[in-house]
Amino acid sequence: MLRAYGNFLAAILLISLFLCVVIEWYGFNYVPAKNAQTIEVYIPQGSSVNLVASILHTQGVLERPRAFVLMARFQNLSRYLKAGEYIIPSDITPAKLLRFLKEGKVLYRDYTLVEGWRFKQVLESMQNNRYVDYDLQHKTIPEIMAELGFPNENPEGRFFPDTFKFARGTSALVLLKKSHQLMSKELEELWQQRAANLPYKFPEDAVIVASLVEKETAAWEERSQIAGVILRRLEKNMRLQIDPTVIYALGDQYTGSLSKENLVVNSPYNTYLYKGLPPTPIAMPSKSSLYAALHPADGDAIYYVSRGNGTHEFSATLTAHNNAVKKLRQLEGSK
Repeated sequence: MLRAYGNFLAAILLISLFLCVVIEWYGFNYVPAKNAQTIEVYIPQGSSVNLVASILHTQGVLERPRAFVLMARFQNLSRYLKAGEYIIPSDITPAKLLRFLKEGKVLYRDYTLVEGWRFKQVLESMQNNRYVDYDLQHKTIPEIMAELGFPNENPEGRFFPDTFKFARGTSALVLLKKSHQLMSKELEELWQQRAANLPYKFPEDAVIVASLVEKETAAWEERSQIAGVILRRLEKNMRLQIDPTVIYALGDQYTGSLSKENLVVNSPYNTYLYKGLPPTPIAMPSKSSLYAALHPADGDAIYYVSRGNGTHEFSATLTAHNNAVKKLRQLEGSK
């Protein structure tokens, strides 16, 4: 009698245990978390399955973290959950969440390198972006270029301005490599399609001119005209007299306006003082500026002056140029 009763209790316990397992299994597989909206979650690199479950539980995505850990281990997935930033749907079940993390459906953000930036601005932008892993602290620019595989290469103009997709935690070095590779690709293609009889010895010379064009005008329709003026002045052995080269030479000493003293700063980048092109590009040129440098507009203009609206007045003679400057100053004075 007692044995039968004991067997009965054991059976009840087994059935109860089985039902608990079934309920837990059902809850894990089919019952979504009670979050009313999508939730942004970040799983750091190197997180254990226990840490992943804890993060998900803390964020309100997961109600049964222990069950999540057990299921991940049971399915041999605990080592295959991908780090990164995720947007977790509001109706996702834990089982689907496990597959979601295993497949690494991370959120990709946009990072934009802006045309006309100097390399210093590129680094500052990356350092200030909280989603980028800025792993270049305490590294000099030569050290950075060496890590990219281009020792002794000046960084100005070597990176292509574009918008890149990246996952949170991506290394700044990875983004720089993508931009550098893209510049090499775009420059090679444009160089093969360049106009005939250009004075450039190397593609890098065109990048220097493109950087000057980039800083001189924001109007894409006159970039080829600016490039034409630059090349004609070089052909005539005239100084380029381009303000942005002086600004580049001044660096952090530039205060927002150029003085007469600034125009005689002794630097190989000062095109008021020295003839020819500056030693390197002064900024990151856009594709349209690269194209302009490789397809300069024909004409006889060797001067231009800003109209104050982003465009320029072009002249073929110094007299016409001085008249244009005088006219524009009169217009500015009448405002």
